[in-house]
Amino acid sequence: MRSESEVFAESAAMMADAIGAKLDRVTFDVTFTAATADTDLGFMKIPAGTVGSVYGYHRGWQGDRNVVSVGFNWTMGNHVVPPKPLEHGHVIQVFGLPNMRTVLHCLPPKDWTEPGFMGLGMIYTAMPVTNAVPAVVAAKPGIVTLADLPPVTGRVAR
Repeated sequence: MRSESEVFAESAAMMADAIGAKLDRVTFDVTFTAATADTDLGFMKIPAGTVGSVYGYHRGWQGDRNVVSVGFNWTMGNHVVPPKPLEHGHVIQVFGLPNMRTVLHCLPPKDWTEPGFMGLGMIYTAMPVTNAVPAVVAAKPGIVTLADLPPVTGRVAR
């Protein structure tokens, strides 16, 4: 599971770099829960008792201090109790004085007909990459990260 979610470890390292934190190590912890009933997703079947959800974190450390964390809470189907309640979006937390917490919810438009949010999730997963194309094309040659690019934003549909 760690290798399948390694992109989140890269995100943690990039965030650490952006705030000037030099990491000693990045760790990974994960919790799985089982499907409570058989589920047919159309493209795959999940038998009861097999993995139905996964909750994991890639954590960047300086000594014994966790300075950046990137986590995920994924479920497959409706017959599962996730390790932590789903937020259906992105939770951003900053621990300090004061502590800050923001939840960015991904909500469908009023005319959304697909049951669940899977298609919507695919769209918002692709948005940063597709919206970054103009900035990447205009960037100097070599390897660049989001920290090297101007803010990546969407545009109003025409």
